[in-house]
Amino acid sequence: MLLRELPSASRDRIEQESVRRMCSITPTHLGLLSLTVLLITLATSIGLRMQDRIEQESVRRMCSITPTHLGLLSLTVLLITLATSIGLRMQGLQVNSELLHRVNELDGKFQNLSATLQQNRENGKALCSILRTQAELLCPDGWQIPTQSIYKFSTKKLNWTVAKNECESQNSHLLIIDTQQEENLIFDSIPKKNIQYFIGFFENETEGNWIWIDGSPVRSNGWQRNQPDNWKNSNEACGTIIVDFFLHNSGWNDVSCSSQYHFVCEKLPPFCSAAADFGNLCT
Repeated sequence: MLLRELPSASRDRIEQESVRRMCSITPTHLGLLSLTVLLITLATSIGLRMQDRIEQESVRRMCSITPTHLGLLSLTVLLITLATSIGLRMQGLQVNSELLHRVNELDGKFQNLSATLQQNRENGKALCSILRTQAELLCPDGWQIPTQSIYKFSTKKLNWTVAKNECESQNSHLLIIDTQQEENLIFDSIPKKNIQYFIGFFENETEGNWIWIDGSPVRSNGWQRNQPDNWKNSNEACGTIIVDFFLHNSGWNDVSCSSQYHFVCEKLPPFCSAAADFGNLCT
């Protein structure tokens, strides 16, 4: 029979009984509940204790230092020290190798320089031998070094100023006649007779006052006859020399400085040294 088919009063009693049974808590129920809570609490406490012991054991094991541990630690430190020492030694060897390379390189350069110097010495000795031989040919032993000048007679014609510059460009100067012996030498050496050659004297600002280009005065007995004459007042202020075969009137003449003539350059002879001098230089 279904519950809804019962009378209303009966249905109510049955529902109230079911609720009472469900909600009734007996001492047995309380005891079982208390035991369950106690077991759970004990299990939790035991679990926490076990976790603490496990953690403490782990820490103890991690922090415990035995002689074996100390030995391993010492060995590790020793290996690290040894590796560091070997690294420093290797670095030192590398530096020493580079220094040795530099030393060898410098030694090679020094050897090359020594060879070059030795070759220069040999070349110098050969040059000294040549110079000594030439000195013996130019200035034989016992001969005096010449004191007179050497001369060059031009083949071209220039005015006096340009001729002077031409001589100076050749490390010489227009001829200066110092003695009668030198004048005689010039007369004998002039290649073209009856032709005038500019020489190194001129008339300064004072009329009739003739000087050489070195500032020394011109003697009066070297002129041709009737010279200087400043012919036709043409401002003849520069001097020439001529060998006049026709009139037998050799000597000096005054001419215009702007006229063009041959000219004579003069300079000291090349340096002449005795062979013994080269011997002293080449030792």
